[in-house]
Amino acid sequence: MQSIQTAPPLTASYGLTKFRVRMRRIFFRLILIVLGVGVGLGLSEIVMRAFQLGHTRNVILYNDKIYKLPPHASFMNLDENRNLMETNNLGFHDRERQAVNNNYRILFMGDSFVEGRQVDTPSLFTMRLEKKFSEDGQKIEAINGGVPGTGTAYQYSLWREFFEPDVKVDHLVLCFFMGNDLVDNSTDLKLSTYGETDNSFFLNREGNILATRKHPGLLKWTVNYVRDHSVLMDRLYESAYRMKKDVQAGSGGAAGDEGGRVDRSGAWQDSEQGTIALIKRWKSELNAKNIPFDVVVIDRPGKVYNKFELEFANRLLTTCAQDGIDCLRLKLTDDPFESYSFDGANLGHFNYKGHELAAAELFDYFKSHHPAVFNRPTK
Repeated sequence: MQSIQTAPPLTASYGLTKFRVRMRRIFFRLILIVLGVGVGLGLSEIVMRAFQLGHTRNVILYNDKIYKLPPHASFMNLDENRNLMETNNLGFHDRERQAVNNNYRILFMGDSFVEGRQVDTPSLFTMRLEKKFSEDGQKIEAINGGVPGTGTAYQYSLWREFFEPDVKVDHLVLCFFMGNDLVDNSTDLKLSTYGETDNSFFLNREGNILATRKHPGLLKWTVNYVRDHSVLMDRLYESAYRMKKDVQAGSGGAAGDEGGRVDRSGAWQDSEQGTIALIKRWKSELNAKNIPFDVVVIDRPGKVYNKFELEFANRLLTTCAQDGIDCLRLKLTDDPFESYSFDGANLGHFNYKGHELAAAELFDYFKSHHPAVFNRPTK
């Protein structure tokens, strides 16, 4: 009689073996996925660097206090105008500069409008102005000290920490951008507008500097480290940041306001008063060193302002007249599209024509307000 064979019983050992096989397959699949993602990211990084489709975060912390661009950095600016941005030996968008020489040296300090990464170095209004001086037979330098995303508090600190100790300057010009310098001078206004910032220099109502830089936490440090070394990651971060800003703008709420309307009139008034106080003190300190101090006002494209900005503009011009501060409010042209770059949605910084017009106005201004500069011996 034929015996009936039955399947072997499922033992614990057999079940464990099958589990191990399954886990081994999952593990290898995960490895393949990770390798695929890594190869994809690596290729994307190579392509972005090869075709200059972005740049790393590329900032340094000077004297453990001030964030600025490093010397001899090079990256492709993609905002508004595509342009290869290069810094000089001092870490600014400018030609190479000596620390000391016998030329009459005018330092222009300000934010991204002064830095001008949207145009090449020879097209900057500072370089165009310097060329006009040279063609007039004058040995006068126009040094660019612009740093984007900064206000008067930062610029004063940059002067005290970087330029004043080590770079010979005979004349200082503060370029005040009406578009956002009041915001950049206020902790409350800056954080409510942008949510976060690397800038740590703000003003109180008396014009005193509030240095609020804190050592970043582990997450922020990691993000900054990755952005410092990866073009792709920095580009993704910037894109995500802009997307966040667009969502906030669409919802009608500013960063830090939790989508609601917050009365910040006190912050605006504090920023107005503090900025005026700092400018007056800066003027007094430079007077003691026999360094002329001028203010150049750069208007927002279209010149549309809230009541606090309009009030500040009038107070600034009045203060300059009362305190003997020579002041120029750039006129450029009646049509902002001629002077400011346009990215298809918004007007931004000076375009090539804007820098040309600014240089021409500044040249005429210096000849009329500082004739002694042009009467210096040229040998």
